Amino acid sequence: MRIALVSTYMPPHPGGIEHVAGNLFKGYQRAGHEVRWVTSRVPRTLPRREGPFVRVPTFNLVEDWLGVPVPIWGPGALRDLREAADWADVVHVVEALYLPCAMAVWAGRRARKPVVLCQNVGFIPYRLRILEWIEQAAYATLGRWVLLSASHVVLATPTADRFVRRLLGDRLRNASTFPIGIDTETFRPATPSERGEARAALGISPRARVALFAGRLVEKKGVPLVLAAAGLIPDVTFLLAGDGPLSPLLESAPSNVRKIGYVDINGMQQLYRASDAVLLPSRGEGLPLFVQEAMACGLPAVISDDEVYAEDLLARRVCQGAPRSQEGMAAGLAAALEAQTTMGSAARAYALEHWGMERMIESFVEVIRPLLDQGLSRSRAAKKG
Repeated sequence: MRIALVSTYMPPHPGGIEHVAGNLFKGYQRAGHEVRWVTSRVPRTLPRREGPFVRVPTFNLVEDWLGVPVPIWGPGALRDLREAADWADVVHVVEALYLPCAMAVWAGRRARKPVVLCQNVGFIPYRLRILEWIEQAAYATLGRWVLLSASHVVLATPTADRFVRRLLGDRLRNASTFPIGIDTETFRPATPSERGEARAALGISPRARVALFAGRLVEKKGVPLVLAAAGLIPDVTFLLAGDGPLSPLLESAPSNVRKIGYVDINGMQQLYRASDAVLLPSRGEGLPLFVQEAMACGLPAVISDDEVYAEDLLARRVCQGAPRSQEGMAAGLAAALEAQTTMGSAARAYALEHWGMERMIESFVEVIRPLLDQGLSRSRAAKKG
């Protein structure tokens, strides 16, 4: 099967959706499918075309100024999308709320190819009300059209499921609910020697207690809470990986915070191996890959207890919930470190059961096959007519 995968960004651009698309790309290829990935050319130093990657020239000034990802694709984007849709058997679009995603849906419909859209996030809260108003208007117009125009919508997180069903009501008909998977072979518990090597490379004592935060340094991730919680428990070493508009906050970080900056997948493996637990006091998440990967590595994760995605994880006691306050996060981390072995083992088992990459691809193929059969039937009927 030939699949045109379309996303707003791809690594090394930081963010969870980029890695969601990367897991889809990797999973489809592992399963023997051909994939052409159309995405933004960010940073601009990347090649325009490189093997299966097609990178579209992009105006990205909104993100540069405000930290809000709003890529605007330049001349040639429609041509690239038409070529990809004509080549493919199916168009797979990641997320609904962006102009490039709408263009991809249009290209798929124009080529009379089925379009599968996977939605991972819901409504994202912002401190600036004007950004929330713009987001509401975008979902009520562009986002609604994209979701209703797709041949099938996969609601990949509890947050997306709740949000999209409220947005569309009974107009949402062709939809499934299952999670995006991760590479549970790459992200696995560290051996004692791997743990020792990772800590030695970072200059961390084998006996130290280590907590990890990783993500874009943006408002919704709760970076100030991480720094405040670190100040309350100075005997825990905090590794803080990521980059973004809130980077200046790190200049006044407590002395037990180690600033790592942006790291790639190999760097994340090392950080997981060096850590005892992870901390993510974010809000408005779908299902963070950071939490999925940490759990697959056998690490207890401390998460905001009012997030939609947290409900099942907390009910099964595979994560530690905490109120979104500095005292709550510090107490939650202390509890997670105390229950590190038992909760970490349970987290690993949960990840293997629910988030395997092979299972994810099988689920998508089960969605796509009937769509291809329907298209073939319509084509045959048209020829007979």
